[in-house]
Amino acid sequence: MNLGQRAKRAPKWWGDTTSDIPLFARAKLVRNLKGYNFPLKASDDELEEVCEIITYAIEHSKKLKEFTTFRGEELSPEDRNFLWERFLISKTFIDSPKGKLVAISPDEDVSVVVNDRDHLVIQSFANGLNIREAYHKANEIAKILGLEYTYLEEWGHLTSSPLEVGTGLRVAITLHLPALVLLRQYNFTVETLTPQGFIFHNLWGTGTTGYIFVVTNALTWAFREEIITPFEYLANALIKQENKAREVMNTHLADILEDKVTRSWGLLKYARLLSEEETWTYISGIRMGISMGLIFSAKELPRFTNLLLITRHSHLEKRTGRKLQQHIAEKERAELVRSFINGMEAGS
Repeated sequence: MNLGQRAKRAPKWWGDTTSDIPLFARAKLVRNLKGYNFPLKASDDELEEVCEIITYAIEHSKKLKEFTTFRGEELSPEDRNFLWERFLISKTFIDSPKGKLVAISPDEDVSVVVNDRDHLVIQSFANGLNIREAYHKANEIAKILGLEYTYLEEWGHLTSSPLEVGTGLRVAITLHLPALVLLRQYNFTVETLTPQGFIFHNLWGTGTTGYIFVVTNALTWAFREEIITPFEYLANALIKQENKAREVMNTHLADILEDKVTRSWGLLKYARLLSEEETWTYISGIRMGISMGLIFSAKELPRFTNLLLITRHSHLEKRTGRKLQQHIAEKERAELVRSFINGMEAGS
């Protein structure tokens, strides 16, 4: 499947079909090959050799040979931005693609990035709160590759960042928390949990736009269970807090809640120009409304979740086959959303 075809749909792991709060879980394993300098210190020849070693391991594995491999310097800036929007590569890969490559599974639930800050970053995704599923996929691939990694008994896996030494494991959960933000409880929640070793950030950048947040572990110096188990507890605690905040809104601020949902629907239906930020915010309102039984049936939730991703700028460029200035992108985005809504209302 080429990148243009991928732009028409979100990956299967993008969103939980039963709830609008948990979106997806991610596990990231960082590894470096024994006997080679870290990428930032490596020569061009070393980077090329690492690429060749890992590419060979992927292509000669029965389980990984279906992966699609892209060399960084062979991808256009638009292609790199597109892969970044789908969470498959990092910002540094976009800005400095030389000597890097990414291998992507057919379902896009795994990406293997080579020569970013470290020789190997294995990312695995799973929908909802399936943190363990994501971890086991990433760990299995690290073993399947059959490579010798830099490891010291007293330190664990060595990485370019001291914060990732040890397990080299970062896990993350992505949650939709509009009620906590609207009731101004989000900042308090972050301030409470940050000292416990968790990092919060907006999925789309800064602030609270779209009300979707990523929580990840600050340190990797622990046993696997000491990283994953607290995350499972944290995820369920945050979901309970969000549901409680929604109950408060439904009981005491029903008019504000209903206005939020119906206003979001009206703007998505009739707007002729939509920025990314506006689209995320309005779809957020609809997703919350569906989950609370205020608008549409639960079966429509995955469709709106899909719309969050496919309306991003580089996705629109892939769909249209041309580079888009901001104003034109906003027009294309609004047209895509209206087409989606008209199809829903027509029952398609």
